[in-house]
Amino acid sequence: MKILLLAAGYATRMHPLTLNQAKPLLEVGGIPVITRLLDTLLSEVSAEEVVVVTNHKFAADFEEWAASYEAPEGAEVPVRVIDDGSTSDEDKLGAIGDMALGMSSSPDGDWLVAAADNLLETNLSDQLALLKAHGDAVLTVRKIEGAIPPKTYGEVHVSDEGVVTGFIEKPEVPASDLVSIGLYLYPGAASKRISEYLDSGGNPDAPGYFVAWLSEQQTVRAHVLDGLWWDIGSLETLAEARANYESRA
Repeated sequence: MKILLLAAGYATRMHPLTLNQAKPLLEVGGIPVITRLLDTLLSEVSAEEVVVVTNHKFAADFEEWAASYEAPEGAEVPVRVIDDGSTSDEDKLGAIGDMALGMSSSPDGDWLVAAADNLLETNLSDQLALLKAHGDAVLTVRKIEGAIPPKTYGEVHVSDEGVVTGFIEKPEVPASDLVSIGLYLYPGAASKRISEYLDSGGNPDAPGYFVAWLSEQQTVRAHVLDGLWWDIGSLETLAEARANYESRA
């Protein structure tokens, strides 16, 4: 299995903080978000390679980060940075376009795909067990308590058997308390269909659009996340995460 980290966004909602620094490279508790994420993933997954897809604006910064990254002991793995060539929101490839680019070296392989601005402390053994038992794509979801803000998360509907029955990318009126956190396991049978999705005219922007399409083509399973998680998508969630880690220092 290979790990693909999506880091090509421009985080316009967090300007001016992210005008000159990529969001995944922002520090929480003195450590970049992407480092904390990758440490968590590598502690659970035996990976052949880590691929980070970023934009041209921040490619050099991620190259510098990759050169200095030290994996957890026993989990050493090569980290490769891919520049998608974009320079702004206007010419970006979109997350699914970046997925296709990142997977181009092994389009039929098994991939763990994660948004690089995820900050989580969790055990991935249940997701990996689902993948091994069924061979289906696995979507990690989170149950949100209380009202969900409009147009914030990908909304997920799941059957009693744990199968994804619907996915709506950031609805204006959320109707489910389950949301996608941007963490996916794609076996070769699913990952190789990304080019099929794009060739058919599928929206290349948010990764949830591919999940919605794939769940109509074949079985996609869901696992409800346990453990701490922050989507570093706003200044507010960044402040919450920093406060949490500082309280444990």
